[in-house]
Amino acid sequence: MRINGADYLEFRMFDINPFTVDGISQDALSFLHLLIIDAIINPENWEPEKLRIAKNKNHLVALQPAGSELSAELKSQAYQLLSRLTIIAEAAPEKLKLDFISALNNVNTALKQPNLTISGQLVSEIKDESLMAFGRKQGIALRNQRQSENSNDIFERIPKQIRQSYIQAHQLGFNTTIYQNNQLKISDKSHTWLLSQSQDLTQLMTHQD
Repeated sequence: MRINGADYLEFRMFDINPFTVDGISQDALSFLHLLIIDAIINPENWEPEKLRIAKNKNHLVALQPAGSELSAELKSQAYQLLSRLTIIAEAAPEKLKLDFISALNNVNTALKQPNLTISGQLVSEIKDESLMAFGRKQGIALRNQRQSENSNDIFERIPKQIRQSYIQAHQLGFNTTIYQNNQLKISDKSHTWLLSQSQDLTQLMTHQD
């Protein structure tokens, strides 16, 4: 790891957000970005006992009724973390600063008004002990939103020269990554391709086979 670094990281701490088109908001991603930076510049020594206590606190919060407030101790720790992250956000490059500040405002609001968390908002949507009706309603709304969007708006962060192959790669079920900001890295169980320009991936697959 020290020599070669990492090509891929997977984070599994997020709940799916049914109020967003992609299942996760930019605020959530920006908050994760801040947490990673904080872990790098303010590292902690996670000894077994300290990790056990943190895990217990995580379970305690997860098992609280939706929309309920944190205990005074946990809220104090959360604000201490937000103070550290605010310093990072204020020192961030301009292109990241607005997203970072928005993410911190979102978390700060949720701490003060826990009914605005994802679970807090979902409580009022439960009908007959089920979210089925909400799921159908939200699914239709998000589908209509997607259909009304221009594909260039959806993929505006994907470089134009690889955009068509990026779309096709997802349609074909490949693992897909934007590599070094302007190249498309796609892979299946046996092959990996790195593209600088869009091309027909079905022809590429046939050639490799």
